[in-house]
Amino acid sequence: MALRMTENHTELSFRYMRIEGRKEKLLDFLLRKFRYLDREEWLENIREKRLTVDGRNADPFQLLKDHQKILYLRPDFLEPEVDSSFDKIFEDDFLVAFNKPGNLPTSPSGKYYKNTLVNLAKKKVRLEKTLHPPSLGPGNQRSHPFCKTKKDCPKNGRNVQRTTNP
Repeated sequence: MALRMTENHTELSFRYMRIEGRKEKLLDFLLRKFRYLDREEWLENIREKRLTVDGRNADPFQLLKDHQKILYLRPDFLEPEVDSSFDKIFEDDFLVAFNKPGNLPTSPSGKYYKNTLVNLAKKKVRLEKTLHPPSLGPGNQRSHPFCKTKKDCPKNGRNVQRTTNP
């Protein structure tokens, strides 16, 4: 899936692939793949011409074929509000770390794309690309470190160590 954020919406595009050769209608696929909207909400999005299949206005009952491009222009007003306050708690030449409130998702997924720590932090701290370092294991899930560049991100947990303040 590709994701592109514009001024008033988030553009999601992906290529359809059948499961086990089974034929599937667009609406059934959307309900299976994106459970954050119900049948009526998806039909509303299709009526409002927010979905296309191979560049044409979508029909909820059209049978999908492998490799068809589905594009969803998701308006920003559909994204739930979050507590967007967070604090930078550490920064050096390679890493930056933030504390975030519990209802602020860390990265884009499901019904949250713009209202996430990753996207809000990109605006607050100029990052080449926001990347998570390898998992630091169990611990304080409110603290989230990010590498400033891909080359600075350790691979496979090497040279990553969690410390705690006394």
